[in-house]
Amino acid sequence: MNNLADSKHTKPWYREPYAWLVAGPLILVVIACCFTVTIAFRSADDRVSDDYYKEGRMLAQEFTSDDYAKSIGVHASIHFYPARSSIIAEIGADETATLEEVVELKLLISHPAEQAKDINLVLTPSALDKFRVELPQELSGRWYLRLQGMNVDSKELWRLHGEINLNQTQTAELVPK
Repeated sequence: MNNLADSKHTKPWYREPYAWLVAGPLILVVIACCFTVTIAFRSADDRVSDDYYKEGRMLAQEFTSDDYAKSIGVHASIHFYPARSSIIAEIGADETATLEEVVELKLLISHPAEQAKDINLVLTPSALDKFRVELPQELSGRWYLRLQGMNVDSKELWRLHGEINLNQTQTAELVPK
């Protein structure tokens, strides 16, 4: 008779509050872990390049390019023309003879947060101090700009830096660092 009374008062496990007190935090931790792993994979940081050692050694060369740009007083204005999908760069320098050495310009348009959106362009001369290139895609928002003057041997002569927010302006002034 006693066994019959016990079986009447026994509830299934999921109706017991102590079962949920034990299982609840564990279930919550598993859900939080899945959520955290999903966030980590969707917004992973850019990886370090394989040639980081080589890039580290190139720092001295980068500084000489910046110093040379300061010494000759080179500067540039980059004009974005979204209607024509083109960019025109106007170069100026205190010593115009150094501009004649430049056969092409390399422009890196770098996104502040996503390396996959970075664009490398080669501008070709359209006049003595003007260079032009077609944009592969429409751009908007904030971007970092790096312009490199290259000689016939594809060696960097000088480098200029700047930044632009294409939602506010279509022209950027680039100067040596």
